[in-house]
Amino acid sequence: MSAVYPDDYPKTREEALRALASVRDEDIDYSDIPPIGDNVIVTPIGRKFIEMGRRNLERMSREAEAL
Repeated sequence: MSAVYPDDYPKTREEALRALASVRDEDIDYSDIPPIGDNVIVTPIGRKFIEMGRRNLERMSREAEAL
């Protein structure tokens, strides 16, 4: 491993997944995330993916028709 990573850094995907699974919710530090104010409107991500998927399907259909 490079000098950037600590010695106990997971070296395989399986090790990384085991390490992630062992973290409890109460051990996660959220203190560096700013609070969301009342004036913030949060758009559901699902709508964005649905719209993106619809546009992609339309484009693929147009390209398939052009062939």
